[in-house]
Amino acid sequence: MSRFSHTLVFSLHGLRAQVILWTVLPLTILLIVFSISGVNSHQQSMQALATEENTRLVLALTELISVQLDNYALRNQVSREHVPLEALDLERMLNINHPNAVNTIVLFDHEGEVLFGRGNFPDAAALHDWPGVAEVMTGNSGVLFTSHTMHGDVVAYAPVPDTDWGLIIREPWHSLTDPLIRFEQVM
Repeated sequence: MSRFSHTLVFSLHGLRAQVILWTVLPLTILLIVFSISGVNSHQQSMQALATEENTRLVLALTELISVQLDNYALRNQVSREHVPLEALDLERMLNINHPNAVNTIVLFDHEGEVLFGRGNFPDAAALHDWPGVAEVMTGNSGVLFTSHTMHGDVVAYAPVPDTDWGLIIREPWHSLTDPLIRFEQVM
């Protein structure tokens, strides 16, 4: 036992051990710190990009719905309130596909009735509890994240101009990030 501790103490005082302790170990620690801060910075950049792009998308779609309502009403000499939903061709207009995930798109009125929906959305009773619905009901638009982990969702919401309708687009966060980024997050 004495000989083992003497060998251990001797090996820590050698030139090779000193080089490892004073150069390689601090550089390894520095590399780990920079990697963690880089992943966090990249995560924030990805969230900012997702916010910007999803805000543009939901605002463009709500504007398109409003324009379609106006066009049909003018062509057929009816008020906007009497435009049938079938005339808007919402299925084609709101056809947003992502190759890695199923998006949820819900168009609803102020009473919570679903006018159009695709994906996994709740019924009218539970729709009021969904993220973004309360904000749309007060006339706000924006993007929120249901969770800051890689298992959360990105929720974009906006009211349709000149109507009492709201549009919500919800997609999984992991569909926006590629596997390499998720691997970096886990590491």
